[in-house]
Amino acid sequence: MSAAAVGVALAMAIGCGRVSDPAEAWRRYVAAFARADTEGAWDALSAPTRRRFEEAARRTAMLPGRPPAEQARLFPFLNGRELRSRAARIETATVQGDSAQVRIVDDAGAVQTVSAVREGGGWKVDLTAELDAAARAAASPPAVSAP
Repeated sequence: MSAAAVGVALAMAIGCGRVSDPAEAWRRYVAAFARADTEGAWDALSAPTRRRFEEAARRTAMLPGRPPAEQARLFPFLNGRELRSRAARIETATVQGDSAQVRIVDDAGAVQTVSAVREGGGWKVDLTAELDAAARAAASPPAVSAP
């Protein structure tokens, strides 16, 4: 095998984006988000999560004149999604088949659980449950209290 072929194979193995651990998938997503690395954050998300952001971008057209695919990649940054402290520690990652729950504790002791799914031999952050909950909350009429 030529040196060029070895280099290409090595680059593909290293740079293919496969994450072997669900906790590492979350770390990569948060790091990309913190750097405002839209492509890195997008690549860290599961296919169902990316589809949800694409659907939301098509519905809202937050950035007129930009194609929906570009808007979808920016949507996690534009919708104000709050990420917990980057200094948070990952307490546990519980894996069941191709799904995982990652328990994160921030500096103040607040606990957050995020999902990850195995796709293409690696782990991706899956925000579909959070996006579904946010959509349900937005669709619910506000509660009216009696005087």
